[in-house]
Amino acid sequence: MRFVKFNKKTCYAIKIMVDLASQPDRALVSSQKIAERRKIPKRFMAQITSCLAKEGFLSSTRGSKGGIVISCDPAEVCIADFVEKLESPLVLNPCVLGREKCEVKKGCFIEGIKCPIRSAWVRAQREMLSALESTTLEDLVNLERETALEYQDVLLKK
Repeated sequence: MRFVKFNKKTCYAIKIMVDLASQPDRALVSSQKIAERRKIPKRFMAQITSCLAKEGFLSSTRGSKGGIVISCDPAEVCIADFVEKLESPLVLNPCVLGREKCEVKKGCFIEGIKCPIRSAWVRAQREMLSALESTTLEDLVNLERETALEYQDVLLKK
């Protein structure tokens, strides 16, 4: 089975940002602590936090009391923002970018007939982007909190 998927860098970046957005009062957090909590390989942390800082999502402080802190509003940043900044554009099929990108050399018209597949790809692309654009970092933090509370309830009932 094949999946359309984000690269690991983007997935780890979102995990880092959810962790930072979860901190009370935008507290400074050790990258190492986040790596441990979120099961992110330490070799990726510096690379990913550097990219996130460059894009304005977080800032870092060096030194023994250093760490990273969120520098964006979690209610204003959506998953699509991370995808656009950390990956090449997320496209389900090249033909949604236009006829010149279509893998069928004649574009959307094959022997004078409009390609029926392109309209399905365009619709799927629109719906995927809509979901990514409508899900904020704050939504992910809230979902994580709700899931943690549900898990605690299950454990308490055992």
